Amino acid sequence: MLLRLTIFLLLGTNIALGNSEWFVLDATEKGQAPYYLQPNQSLMVTYEYGKTVKKKEPRSESQTIANEPKPMEQFTKPASSLVSSPVKNTSIYIMASPSEQKKQIKSSQTKIRLEQLPTYLTQDKGTSAKNIESIAQEVNQKEVLGTAVQAIQGTSSLPKTKAGIPSFSLTKKEERTVKLKNGKKRKKLVKIKVDEIPALDIGREEQISKSDFFVPELSILNAKLDSLKPLKSPKTLGMNEIRKLQKMKLSKVKDNREFDIKELIKADALVKKVAEAGYVLTQDVKMDIRELHKIYNEEMQFMQAEILYSKGDQCHAATGIYYRLLDAKNPKYRSVAKLKVGICAHKMGLFTESVRRLLSALKEKQEEPKREALAALLSDLPITHQVEIGTALESFRDYHLLKDEHKGAFNYVIAKSLADRDQFTKALAYAEQVPVESKYYTKAQYIASVSEYLLGKKELAFKRQEAIAKHIETHNKKDPVSSLVAISKARMNFQRRKYKDAIAEFLKIDRNHPMWIEGLQQQAWAQMMVKDEPGAIGNMHSIHTPFFKSVYKPESYVIRGLGYINLCQYADAYKSVKNLEYVYKPTHAKLKSFNKKNRKNSFQYYKTAANYLLNPKQQEVDNMPSLIVREAVRHRDFLNLQDAINKTYDETEQYNFLISLIDKDRREYIGLKRNAIKRRNELKANIAAAAKNKKLRKNLVLWNTQKGVEEFLIGYYNFRIANYKYTKKGMKKFARDSKSSLRKRRNSIKMQASKELKKRFVKMEKSLAQMLQNNELLKYEIFSGAGDNIRYRVTGGKVVGNRKPATSELKKEAYNWEFDGEFWEDEVGHYRSSLKNVCAENTARK
Repeated sequence: MLLRLTIFLLLGTNIALGNSEWFVLDATEKGQAPYYLQPNQSLMVTYEYGKTVKKKEPRSESQTIANEPKPMEQFTKPASSLVSSPVKNTSIYIMASPSEQKKQIKSSQTKIRLEQLPTYLTQDKGTSAKNIESIAQEVNQKEVLGTAVQAIQGTSSLPKTKAGIPSFSLTKKEERTVKLKNGKKRKKLVKIKVDEIPALDIGREEQISKSDFFVPELSILNAKLDSLKPLKSPKTLGMNEIRKLQKMKLSKVKDNREFDIKELIKADALVKKVAEAGYVLTQDVKMDIRELHKIYNEEMQFMQAEILYSKGDQCHAATGIYYRLLDAKNPKYRSVAKLKVGICAHKMGLFTESVRRLLSALKEKQEEPKREALAALLSDLPITHQVEIGTALESFRDYHLLKDEHKGAFNYVIAKSLADRDQFTKALAYAEQVPVESKYYTKAQYIASVSEYLLGKKELAFKRQEAIAKHIETHNKKDPVSSLVAISKARMNFQRRKYKDAIAEFLKIDRNHPMWIEGLQQQAWAQMMVKDEPGAIGNMHSIHTPFFKSVYKPESYVIRGLGYINLCQYADAYKSVKNLEYVYKPTHAKLKSFNKKNRKNSFQYYKTAANYLLNPKQQEVDNMPSLIVREAVRHRDFLNLQDAINKTYDETEQYNFLISLIDKDRREYIGLKRNAIKRRNELKANIAAAAKNKKLRKNLVLWNTQKGVEEFLIGYYNFRIANYKYTKKGMKKFARDSKSSLRKRRNSIKMQASKELKKRFVKMEKSLAQMLQNNELLKYEIFSGAGDNIRYRVTGGKVVGNRKPATSELKKEAYNWEFDGEFWEDEVGHYRSSLKNVCAENTARK
């Protein structure tokens, strides 16, 4: 900010004698009276200093970044200096070297004379400026920018594109009846021209005001000072006296020791004459004098970032500056920058960076940073970081900083973290504290029910599951927890031997849920327990169709084979167990070989899974059947880890988008500046034309005002352009460092996912080997049962069914399905076999 120095001119005579370096100067142009003697003028002359004298000083904070742009330099310049500069008045004054002044003041007579001269009286400086922390607080709490004219929203009801541009089609679709070639009529949508085009009301844009340039609520920039009262104009001098004064000559004088008394008397005479003319040299005005506070580079950056952050939609610009302040010398700036980088990263979807910094902010001593960090973390819980957040919050004890609307998320995320670490007692306690109005209520209740079950409280767990199902039915039928609740209730009903209730719950599992096929198989076991073999066989047959060819389902062949055995349909039972061997025996061999080959190379499991995910339609991946890989990657543990890996890629791309967004904003202001310069040049041309055309002079006041506004806007746009250029460098550094952290995190998660896949592959190898081994026992049961049944029927024994099927009919009956060749997805789970029970009476299953 420019400093104004007010000089009161007191002496105007020649001072002679001596060899001292004293000079009396008169800067008044030739032929004019000195400024202080001109009519209707004050002796108070104002000089503007645009530049200060450079002194050799120790290297300061402002020099730490050598060639960085300083966008705030224009921001701090008064608006008036952008429009026009005041006329610089001149007059005479005396100047001497500092050493010479000290020598001359020692003279008693000179000192007395000097003390008699008029003085400029002011109050003592007693008030210091607010420190930068107070400024930051004011910027953060109050509205920074004002508007000259409020925006008016357009009232058009036209549909908008994704970019927000109103659009309208000149054609519309209308249903009309058309005649087909075969003579039939049908309704068809045809395009016709619209009757009229609706009007577009674009409204009015918001116009900025001078408050864009200054922070209005800062007391340091808006100190209320008493204005100077106008002074009484003195009487004008006659032309003869003025001419005499114009001829007054000033010469260089030398003085070894003291002023010449005669010359001082002449000076006094001049002062007396001026006083008699009626000029007032001083005025007792109450001035609010403040200590000059030098703003260093760090402080300037901090204010710049705070102003951008306070706008609400400039996080992408503010983050680049905050990130640079993470290494600031001032600990206050480092603390605030760490918090604001975390909050902005959270808003921009950069959760890996935000969670790390916000959790670090929770360790600060000040309560305000902890309150803001806690609110940001819990307002939008990233799924891939919930366990990490819950683990950190478990030791958090400043509950008074927790807002009511965040208590549900706080308790839920801790409960989930504890449950994943098998600490079910603590998990139950936290889950029960999630209020019913929280969006995490059903998830927390599910965690509580699972915790109760694993703690041995099975009846309480079942009752809680029923309460969850009832709550979902009442409030939100599309809650994803409903399928998990249905599976849990079905399994608990199965354990309680309430098989019909279990079947009803299995049917409630959503078909898009990853556990739907598993639920169908478990439903079939329940059907077998209630002697509904046709229903179990029918459902297993439905998932053996080509529609489910890529699904890993060896257990379904076992269920189907047992169902046929219970119905004494031994031919179909044998065919089912043979299909199990045909499909899964080669698969087991490849799986066993793959596990043996990669016993010490866990990462190969992830590579195989990644190759499958790139092209899920391929039959084999790395010599492994795709159905094995698909079964492994659909498991919950792997899906959560893969989701976290995908998020790291998304966040990497997000940084590139944010940098391009800064470039876009900068180009926008460059365009605004270009338009403002064009308008200013047009106004300059109009003003120049008015000097020659009297008819145009009536517009001079308006044009000059508009010209001043345009120059103000050009200055403001220059500030914003430089601001975006500066913050882009910080954002690039932030992106570069964060991408490096994301790569490390991604590789770590991939190794964890590889280990989970390896466990899954080894488990599948063991379970498949057991099924194939049990398959031999099923063959024995089939041959033994078939032989007994044949011997019984040959001797004239009766069967349970109404008739004795011939051997030629067995194959026909085995596939007697009442459908037209295709399965409907919403009917899977409800199919039934039409086979009859043909067991002998004494061997029929009771």
